Amino acid sequence: MFSHTGKLMAGARKFKVCSESELAEGSVRTLKIFARQIAVYKIGGAIHAMDGLCKHMNAPLATTGKIKGTKLICSWHGWEYDILTGECLNHSGIALRHYPVIIENGEIFVEFELNT
Repeated sequence: MFSHTGKLMAGARKFKVCSESELAEGSVRTLKIFARQIAVYKIGGAIHAMDGLCKHMNAPLATTGKIKGTKLICSWHGWEYDILTGECLNHSGIALRHYPVIIENGEIFVEFELNT
């Protein structure tokens, strides 16, 4: 796993994560944008970015979570999230925020609104 403090690109709100070749299927990278931790996953060939802390007790999902198919399971207390949507599967009405992913010239970026 990889931690990276994002840097604002000139005139943009996108933060570089890594190159596509560095994110293997079923793997995760983490990115910290200001105070927010974001986890970036590659599942089924698609790349997804969402909040990196469990909604229950802020467990760092990228380092403590277990991936099973498209499910991310928090190892602290078993909260389960759908990686494709961020929805919590065992507690209705709770979800991890998803972020747009941009791929340019083989590089992966996460789009982030600075006022969020």
